[in-house]
Amino acid sequence: MISKKKVVFILAAAMILASAVTFAMMSGGGMMGGGGMMGGGSMMTSAGGFGMMGGTAGGPIVSAEGTAYLTSMMPSTTPGTTPSSNSFVSHMMAVSASGQQLKLSVGGMMSKPVFANGITVGGITGNYAMATVSLPKMTDYYIMHNYGTTTAQSVLFWMQRPFTATSLPMAVSVDGSYASQPVMANNMVYVTTTNNGSAMMQGNDVFNNTFPSYTASSNASHLYVFKMDGTLVSNTVLQ
Repeated sequence: MISKKKVVFILAAAMILASAVTFAMMSGGGMMGGGGMMGGGSMMTSAGGFGMMGGTAGGPIVSAEGTAYLTSMMPSTTPGTTPSSNSFVSHMMAVSASGQQLKLSVGGMMSKPVFANGITVGGITGNYAMATVSLPKMTDYYIMHNYGTTTAQSVLFWMQRPFTATSLPMAVSVDGSYASQPVMANNMVYVTTTNNGSAMMQGNDVFNNTFPSYTASSNASHLYVFKMDGTLVSNTVLQ
């Protein structure tokens, strides 16, 4: 028979071992560590990717028919020494529930898309995915309206769903090289823009790691409000 002292010793050893394993996992030595699949500082975000290691930014949005839409971004092969329309490449991917997928590729930094159903844009009624692109290449879009007054512009675009490999997004251009994700409210679309890339791209590892010494501009920022078809409602310069 095992004595009571040996039983106590065995239980104590087991408790010490369990505590050590728990400490190792919580401090980065196990699956939840900074270099693991679920960590906060992944190689994917530093080199480009879906942003999934920085929170929910990499999660898809799913349409009523079950198609998942998500965006990814990475530096171009020659990003240059300062941010420009040639510095980044973005993709919007549409993946059906059965696994079929299409990809739209544009220059610049694309925001996470939002959906608008049953709206008319450019005379075409349908269901759309909307997103902004910072530092865009204007030739990637059919520009419906130019609401910008300078060459430092970004775009808000509409892509009819489902899109095809030859689809061309319809867009409006606005002042400010960097644009927020569009927000829909009161049957209108709200977008903030700025030339201050450091301010708009806080927490964006792809941007910050590509241009770690970037100096922010002091130019004005804007709040744009649009109708669902891209007609400008207001442009407020933010002080």
